[in-house]
Amino acid sequence: MMTKEITILVPDVKENENVDIKVIAGGKAVMEYRLEFFLYDAKEHKQSRLAFVEEKLAHYNKDYSLVEIGSHSIAQIPVLFRYTKE
Repeated sequence: MMTKEITILVPDVKENENVDIKVIAGGKAVMEYRLEFFLYDAKEHKQSRLAFVEEKLAHYNKDYSLVEIGSHSIAQIPVLFRYTKE
């Protein structure tokens, strides 16, 4: 099966909320994604933005694999994961 790409708009979410996306084809769930926003405050965190993201990823739920890290803003970092546990 050839993978296709789409772009979707997601609503604003409150702090500590995620956007879960389920892809259904032929009436069957074929993929699941999670969009999470990591909140980075340079004054609160002594580490760099990169080190902050690396640490968050190292301790993230291992049932999810990293798809993409966005660059929405300095303080709000969108991170897209794909659910991979079968």
